Amino acid sequence: MEAVRCLAEPRPPWREILGTARAFIGGDSVTFLVAHANSELLALEHFNVSEQALSDYVQHFHSQDFLVPLAIGSASGIWLDTEVRFSRRYLESSSYYVDFLCRHKMRQLITFTFEEGPLRRGGLSIHRENIVPNTRSQAESDDVRIFTNTLQSAIRERRSAAQQFLDVLEAAFLAGFGEPICLLTPAGSVVSMTPGSARALLQNAGLDQRDGRLWHASKAIRAELERAIHEISRGLRSKATVAIPGQLSGFCSVDFCRGDPLLSVASENLILARARTHDGVRLVASGALRERYGLTAAEEHMLATLVAGMTTNQYAHENCLSVNTARKRLASLMEKTDCHRQGDLVRKVAGGAR
Repeated sequence: MEAVRCLAEPRPPWREILGTARAFIGGDSVTFLVAHANSELLALEHFNVSEQALSDYVQHFHSQDFLVPLAIGSASGIWLDTEVRFSRRYLESSSYYVDFLCRHKMRQLITFTFEEGPLRRGGLSIHRENIVPNTRSQAESDDVRIFTNTLQSAIRERRSAAQQFLDVLEAAFLAGFGEPICLLTPAGSVVSMTPGSARALLQNAGLDQRDGRLWHASKAIRAELERAIHEISRGLRSKATVAIPGQLSGFCSVDFCRGDPLLSVASENLILARARTHDGVRLVASGALRERYGLTAAEEHMLATLVAGMTTNQYAHENCLSVNTARKRLASLMEKTDCHRQGDLVRKVAGGAR
């Protein structure tokens, strides 16, 4: 039980926690799964589960897991038993049961649901090769109840600490600098965003939510956002920035980085996003600068990113260009705007392109 009380640590001892669960409840292996409300898999801790089973689940079978939607739609603190919840006929006709669970010697699953906020749900699953009937009395025993109550309490405390952490960040950025923040999954699903940040993101950068995911009306900008989030989540980059034309004037830059481990309950791979506005920039959707200086759409886009704070190398990387091509585009920009240095170009635009 001591391992459960260590859940407040930045990286909790999940192997010990799940081993304790198996000791109390009985079974062959244990997993702790965290899913988004849209069923996106966020984390999968495990004990005595083969690497092949984990790989098969993540790559092929998570979308077929019939317990995930049940757990998301159920109240927290209840047990779901495949032998009670589903008929034998249903199980034997299910590809998930036959091709995954039975193949990996998990003929019976007993899952306890945990609430991790309105957008995340956790489930502790005990796997058994040999089916045991009437497990309810065992699951409701005093020892098991003490374990699940302790685990639920520890998860609530960790979630509360994570929310306090986010509140401090938002107070520093939104209240202090007018810069909204939000917490995202690798698929761009919103895990946490206050109404204040949501309003600021929509007003300043035109960022909204569609089907629970961060969304922009421009297909090109959506692609840039998705690429930045993907690269951060895969560890390909530590930081990424996407420049977005402002709704009224100027440009916004959206910065992405990996979220602190304290923001997750298990090993969720979360991304922290922050939007910065660049006041005084006169680049607007009307295309005034393009008309004034004869800029191409690509040149105008590059100019926007430079004013938003990107370097030429960052621009090349974000747009899948060679650095040489980006430098040639910059040279063309400076020639058309009669600037000799990049700093002069940015200052000229920030000053209203006079």
